[in-house]
Amino acid sequence: MQTTSTGNIQAPGRSVGIEDAPRQKPWQTGLSGRALLDVAPLLLILLFTLAFRASQFGNPDVDFDEPFYLLVGERLLHGDIAYVDIWDRKPIGLFLIYAFAAAWPGDLFVDYLVLAALFAAATAWVIWKIGCRYVGRWTAVLPALFYVIWQEPFNGGGGQSAIFYNLLTALCAFLALHSGNESHVQARIRNGAAAMVLMGIAIQIKYIVLPEGIFFGCYFLWVLRRERTLMELLGIGAAYVAIALLPTIGVSLYYLAIGHFDAFFYANFLSVFDRGALVSDHVSDNLTYILIAGLPLIVCGILGFVKLASERGVAGRDAPFLLGWAIATAAGFLMISNFYWYYFMPVILTLSVLMVPLLRSTATGILAVLLLTIWPLWISDTPSWSHTADRKASIANLTAMIRPYVSPSRDCLYVFDGPSALYLTSNSCLPTSYVYPDHLSNDVERTGLGIDAAAEMQRVLNSRPGAIVTAEKKVVPILNEANVRALDTALRSDYRMIGRRRHGWRVIRVYARRDLVDGQR
Repeated sequence: MQTTSTGNIQAPGRSVGIEDAPRQKPWQTGLSGRALLDVAPLLLILLFTLAFRASQFGNPDVDFDEPFYLLVGERLLHGDIAYVDIWDRKPIGLFLIYAFAAAWPGDLFVDYLVLAALFAAATAWVIWKIGCRYVGRWTAVLPALFYVIWQEPFNGGGGQSAIFYNLLTALCAFLALHSGNESHVQARIRNGAAAMVLMGIAIQIKYIVLPEGIFFGCYFLWVLRRERTLMELLGIGAAYVAIALLPTIGVSLYYLAIGHFDAFFYANFLSVFDRGALVSDHVSDNLTYILIAGLPLIVCGILGFVKLASERGVAGRDAPFLLGWAIATAAGFLMISNFYWYYFMPVILTLSVLMVPLLRSTATGILAVLLLTIWPLWISDTPSWSHTADRKASIANLTAMIRPYVSPSRDCLYVFDGPSALYLTSNSCLPTSYVYPDHLSNDVERTGLGIDAAAEMQRVLNSRPGAIVTAEKKVVPILNEANVRALDTALRSDYRMIGRRRHGWRVIRVYARRDLVDGQR
């Protein structure tokens, strides 16, 4: 794995510049030479990513969140208004991505997972582009593949939000590194503006990227410090802030125009502060797992940075930036403090870049490859065809139980605790805007919805859903006991259990309204 730091070959005693290259007309350039060297790694990364994730394609319940995101996206296509007709606190950009996936013809659960895989492959390709600054072209493929593999231990093998916004932040990092070597001031300013456009979009996918956006903006101003006065830098900085906030401002103005600004503002910016705190044991368990699962990559990232910082030339100049970027992703991870596993995905991105210098040495390279390949596959439930088949079978079985008792316009399904995918597969109407099971079942959410959760639960039960889904083992640390009691009362008086099915590590129960079971629809 021993390579030069640039991967270039030149004749001794003479440097080769752009002016030495034979001039070609645009139509004379083709896919040859260096272009092929760029395309071949891209194809390898793409094929590996698709093959590695293929067993998940069609899985209707990869993780708790993703079927709900898909449901929101699908409902947006039917005219529902996010935060009004269907509620969550995620930014609209995430739901628009899922709406785009839902608009494709074919299986919803294939389409969104293929789209997520393409984003993962594109992010890995940007890692490869950055890695080529420090190692050879084919060696740089390895950290790109590590990025794909290391999503698995952190519930990132599907369509979590970081799979999408990591591509945008990686592109920002690429632009920043390129600007550090750019001799033209206007090009540096344009690169900074382009990065802020990307960050503005990323913010509308997940607000947790804000520390990265602040870091990138400050870095671009730092790069310009010698060419611009303080007042000019302040003006450029203000423009960068405006560009980064433009998508969020645009969404805000849209909701203001349609008369639902209050709902949008509360869901996006206030509700997170009204949520209850997770129990400390749950938080510490999450953090402990992340540190243990991520330890090999964390160690390799630290060792890679030390090696990078000790070198001269491009590597040494890039080291402070890469460290700052890693700190920014860590700040985003720590910002929410719940430490859900998938919050670590942006840190995986920066660590995948930081560890690249270890691949220069054959000994450390082989050790890193073995460790960073075997460990994540061993510690996590890697994707498998049988796992997806089991999930598809259980969802199909549950859907068959539910369908006779629900419809798109009346007798809705209500999932109190269970897979959100059942709303999609049963083609049911929605009995409430708060259909994500956590919203009315999790005690943490009791004060974070902007409504009286108990009153909303009673309203749902008074609407007499055609079918209700619950689980025998809770997935949240603490249930909303008032809502559990209300549900139990309704189930005993008005519903009959019509079936139960194991789904993953839990058993899901399906109840139907008694009059519908008795044929009195």
